[in-house]
Amino acid sequence: MNDARASHPIARITFNPETSCYGFAINFPGHPIHHRIDTFESVEQALRWVDPWQERVWEEASDADESSVLISWEKKAGAF
Repeated sequence: MNDARASHPIARITFNPETSCYGFAINFPGHPIHHRIDTFESVEQALRWVDPWQERVWEEASDADESSVLISWEKKAGAF
């Protein structure tokens, strides 16, 4: 992982098949989850809560992370 990514928290949009709820989790690389909410009915609701100003760069999560739908390693250039 490059140094720029190591200084930004990782944000994940998650899905729990047992509850059919989406959520988000945030942590710094190598550290435990700092903040989590997992009670949203849709991906869009979870994204509105965790990234209300649409400042993060989101991508599909890898197949190795089955609980995550989307993952964000960084903010967009020029984001506050």
